Amino acid sequence: MQSMLPRGASHYVFEPEFCNPAAGWEKGQVEKNFQDARSRLWQVNRAL
Repeated sequence: MQSMLPRGASHYVFEPEFCNPAAGWEKGQVEKNFQDARSRLWQVNRAL
């Protein structure tokens, strides 16, 4: 799995940022940002 990360990052043009091992609170912030971005991406804009 780890050997595939650089190839995936290159293909999808992103730079991975890892959480610090002793800072569990960072993971929640990252997941919340992803959840918010995903909901905005799939949100339907309705014109009234």
